[in-house]
Amino acid sequence: MRALALLLAGLVLAGCLMSQPTTMATPTPTLEPTILPTATPVATPRATPVPTLAATPTPVPTELPSPTPTPLIKDYRCFDGTPQNECSKVTIGMYCGVYLAYEYNCKLCGCPAGKTCSELNICK
Repeated sequence: MRALALLLAGLVLAGCLMSQPTTMATPTPTLEPTILPTATPVATPRATPVPTLAATPTPVPTELPSPTPTPLIKDYRCFDGTPQNECSKVTIGMYCGVYLAYEYNCKLCGCPAGKTCSELNICK
C-alpha cells in the first residue's frame, strides 16, 4: 500500500494527476494583413477646346537699309595669280574654281585664237 501511495504522490508531482486537465499550448497562427486592390479613380473625359483663329493684320513691310558690302578678308587666288571664281588671263579657257584649282570652262572663259569650245567645255 505504501508503494501505491508513493506512486500516486509521484504522479501528482509530475502533473499527471491534476484536478483539471491541462491543455498543451498550441501556437496561434500569425495572420499577415491582406492588401486588397483599391479602385483607381478614372478621369472623366472632357471636351478639348478648339482654338479659334483670329484674323491677324498682315505686317506692312518696312524698307530695310541696304547692307554695306563687306570687304574681302583674304584675296584667294589660283597659282598664276587669277582671283578665285574668275577666268584665267594666262591660260585662256581655264577657270579658277572653288578649291583654287583650274577647271576647263571655255563656255564662260572662251578659247584661244584658232580653237573652238567642245561639248565637254574644253578648247580643241
